[in-house]
Amino acid sequence: MKITHAVIRMLEVPLPAPGFRPAWSSLERVIGTTMVELHTDVGLVGVGGTESQQGRAMAETIVSTIVPQLVGRDPLETEACIDVVRRATRFGAAPWWVEMALWDLVGKLAGLPLWRMWGGGTPRLLAYASTGELRSAEARAQDCVRLREAGFQAFKLRLHHESLREDVAVVEAARHAVGPDVALMVDANQGLPTTRAGLRTARWRRARRWHRWASPGSRSRWDATSTVSWAHCGRVLPSLLLGERRIRTSKSSSLCSSTELSTLCSRT
Repeated sequence: MKITHAVIRMLEVPLPAPGFRPAWSSLERVIGTTMVELHTDVGLVGVGGTESQQGRAMAETIVSTIVPQLVGRDPLETEACIDVVRRATRFGAAPWWVEMALWDLVGKLAGLPLWRMWGGGTPRLLAYASTGELRSAEARAQDCVRLREAGFQAFKLRLHHESLREDVAVVEAARHAVGPDVALMVDANQGLPTTRAGLRTARWRRARRWHRWASPGSRSRWDATSTVSWAHCGRVLPSLLLGERRIRTSKSSSLCSSTELSTLCSRT
């Protein structure tokens, strides 16, 4: 099997007015998505996609830099193909999702879902509802009740308000609304600027039964992150996720060597 060509599609889906204001960014009126299709000489097509980052620059990097080096390669040579994708980061783009299309080809050729190929032990996982906007404690509690009635048993809340007091109120309201048996996770979107704030939140979290904590502090403040991770080692936190969107992993590796992490997300 050889890759013959690729098709890149840039899509935009309008959002209902007034749009979506994520905790980590400004108002968004459309959902932008970039899709890639890797075609092969045996008729199989691998598909991958992501939110549109860096606009057309990302698509142009794929067309001009990555695709010419993938055409003629066997996608089963996964390490060689993925190395082509990783080297493209030097041009300012990080099209890690092209790797998704490569693995999609591998799974289709084998006739197996990737979770099975990679040794997964169960075909079912608990799906959680991930919130995106910052809302008042009362509004978020109502959201959680509605989502629980829709069948969800786990929720991820956004904590990035002006004060820690507001963040605390949101989680307490959500917990009171859905009861003790629903899993609550929080994502601070790197919203805790100092070590002290991180530790204070970590200890407060233990008493309120958070299930998972993602991106507590700035990706550039690894000293603070290390301290919060140390609190995790002391069982203040049951599950800590760090490293999303880190292109270079040298600092991530040093953090791993000094602390225990539940999950290190390093997208390339």
